Amino acid sequence: MPTALVIFPGTGFEEIEALTPIDVLARCGVKMTTASPYEDAEDNAEVHVEGAHNVEMVVENLTKHMKTTFDAVILPGGMPGAEMLGRDPLVEELVMAHHKAGKLVCGICAAPGMALAKWGVLDGKTATCYPGFEKHFPKTVHHVNEPAVMDGNVITARGPGAAFQFAHKIAQQLVGEKKANEVGKGMLFQ
Repeated sequence: MPTALVIFPGTGFEEIEALTPIDVLARCGVKMTTASPYEDAEDNAEVHVEGAHNVEMVVENLTKHMKTTFDAVILPGGMPGAEMLGRDPLVEELVMAHHKAGKLVCGICAAPGMALAKWGVLDGKTATCYPGFEKHFPKTVHHVNEPAVMDGNVITARGPGAAFQFAHKIAQQLVGEKKANEVGKGMLFQ
């Protein structure tokens, strides 16, 4: 069974960009895990995070406890959440370990510019992001205005309206195009 990790900042993430991949991938049979670097949480307590539009969620783990390698690591966008993820050394370490292992590294909206580009994940790749955040891309990144883009083991997407395309592209890689398309058709995406 394929596995995926969605990393939530403590606050300020785009809810649709975090929840859509969780929902779509779970429907495809991917084992989903959620974590946050939010340090105010007790090690054995529930970790509560709040989205950019005041939707509160509970995530399962703290990133400092993530020792497993997943088939995909997903960073939602939103501000200041993407910036918070981008400056967290544990999140960087976790994402870079997956990137170096050739696992999928996925970011949407502000996350490609505020985190993935900062860490060198996008160097030499074609990528997209929320309009304006491409200013954080180094010159080696080929920026395109597509809803969702895959280059090598990296998937990026533009923003909230592209959340389903983003999730679908991740699903295609984790469970195959046939299964991803079946689930998409059942959700009236196709």
